[in-house]
Amino acid sequence: MELNYPTYKKTGNTYQVTVIELVDFCNSKFLEYINLTQTIGDAPNISPFSDPIIYTTKDGKLVEVPKHIQDHAINMFMKSQEHHEYQDNLDNQDNQENQDNQENQDNQENQENQEYLVNQEYQVNQEIKSQESQESQESQLSQVLNKNTQDNYDIFYLILFIIIFFYLFNTNTPAIKN
Repeated sequence: MELNYPTYKKTGNTYQVTVIELVDFCNSKFLEYINLTQTIGDAPNISPFSDPIIYTTKDGKLVEVPKHIQDHAINMFMKSQEHHEYQDNLDNQDNQENQDNQENQDNQENQENQEYLVNQEYQVNQEIKSQESQESQESQLSQVLNKNTQDNYDIFYLILFIIIFFYLFNTNTPAIKN
């Protein structure tokens, strides 16, 4: 890609071209120059920032961009480039802030999840302890009931034995005689 500037001869004729057309054309030449410089890694011999810029009108006439319009276009282009760089920096900062915010949010969610898990683990442990306590109480109650039942059986058999003994003793059964 090479900057092609047509050769021309100054005639002194005047053509009506709007400043906007000339500034837009200058901007396109500035971008061409920058792209070419980045592509080949070296600056071309002709620079739209320092050399005259030649504009071709719609009817094919060659017009040299007046120096004051070219300087104005250069100033606007540089400001726009600074703005783009500034905007890129802002975007990068915004991206970094968004990334930091996302990391903070992820960390907070992770912490909340860990707290939730610890809470859940605590609740499960409490439920297990409660169940163990309940089972222990049931076991103790069962032991007490079993002991009471055994004691009741012992008392029942003792009373039954006494009743049978007195019955046999009072009926004068031959099995027990004095």
